[in-house]
Amino acid sequence: MKSYKMFILLIVCLFSELLAQPVSSTILVPEGIKANVFYREFSQIFCNVPGLYYSELGGGDGDGQIFLRGFDERNIGFTINGIPLNNPETGDVYWSDWLGLSEVLEQVNIERGMSANQFFSPYAGGSINVKTYDGVSDILQPEIVATYGSDNFFRTSILLKQTLIKDKINVTALLSRKVWDGYAEQTWLREWTYYLALTGMFGNHNIGLNLFASPQKHGQRINPHIEADYERYSAEKNYNSDWGYLNGNALNSTESHSHRPLISLNHDWKISEDFSMSNIFYTTFGKGRNTNGLIDPNINTIEFFVPYGFPYDDNGQFDFDNIWNGNLNNIDSTYDPYLSRSLRIISADNFDYFWFGYLLNGKYLLNKEMTFNIGIEYKNYSGGHYGSVENLLGGDYFLDLSDMNATRASDLLKYEDD
Repeated sequence: MKSYKMFILLIVCLFSELLAQPVSSTILVPEGIKANVFYREFSQIFCNVPGLYYSELGGGDGDGQIFLRGFDERNIGFTINGIPLNNPETGDVYWSDWLGLSEVLEQVNIERGMSANQFFSPYAGGSINVKTYDGVSDILQPEIVATYGSDNFFRTSILLKQTLIKDKINVTALLSRKVWDGYAEQTWLREWTYYLALTGMFGNHNIGLNLFASPQKHGQRINPHIEADYERYSAEKNYNSDWGYLNGNALNSTESHSHRPLISLNHDWKISEDFSMSNIFYTTFGKGRNTNGLIDPNINTIEFFVPYGFPYDDNGQFDFDNIWNGNLNNIDSTYDPYLSRSLRIISADNFDYFWFGYLLNGKYLLNKEMTFNIGIEYKNYSGGHYGSVENLLGGDYFLDLSDMNATRASDLLKYEDD
């Protein structure tokens, strides 16, 4: 289990408005988002933002990649309600963890390049901050939405905004379900989204409790092919070679599963007209699993690779029945005289993580041109990464020849960063 404990960072500085550099930014609001790609995944709302490029890669929901000023996610700061969510180990952003975020957006602020915000990490590409519904509403506003689209896309959601105590306590809640067969073959999606925001206003104190999660599982298309393959196997060029039929049932060798709740407690305190302070306590945790396609012990690695040389049927899909029979009939007496040794299997990468932190930002206005700022950040992160056998495909055990200590199928394929 890899663990990070970031030291408490104390920043005290004077900041002059005269020295503030102009920053190119774009602000997205829900009306524009709904009019464009409200029915799709969160990361696709950036398609029309200047200076930002979005690529779908394989075509599965959450598998896309964003580039801002030419920099990928490792150089783009991503926050939700001011909470930094880039992976502490790699800097990556896993969009599949936040698929339903577009349904609870209040505003998205995109800044290109290093901003003048002295409390934000200096990402060369820029920053993306998402503000979700804050729960403020004067009257009961229930909203039920059903959306139907191509490739059997269907989404239903229930949104409720309610004032519990006038001028004091408000609540916003959302529950959503989305299913989709996907455009590319076997890039199906099954997703839930749940959200709760409880806000209270007590004099010069504002307190908010937020919960958001979007558990999902979806099929992927990872392996690229030449154009002739797409034209040969699919008139609509939505060919996907990563799946096949096993005993008459479709089986995709590349899938993604994740569930990552984000919980935060926010406190804004306006001490005086010139002095304000904010505190954020947050935690995010969960599990993820990605299947890696077929692997073969004759290749001295368990990492994903393009599986040319594996048996395919006439439609360009994996011939899983052929693989199943080959594994079932393979008795290797070197290791066991009775059990079948799998030569080809489907493996998986697993991710477990727990992360909590604290952010403080204080601001004192000295005069119209000068402010005094103080900031504190604490972050504690632990994560585990390991491989496992997802499907033995007819055999009883598998040997990982890349690990000299592995003996039987029940062993983990690998355990990184220990």
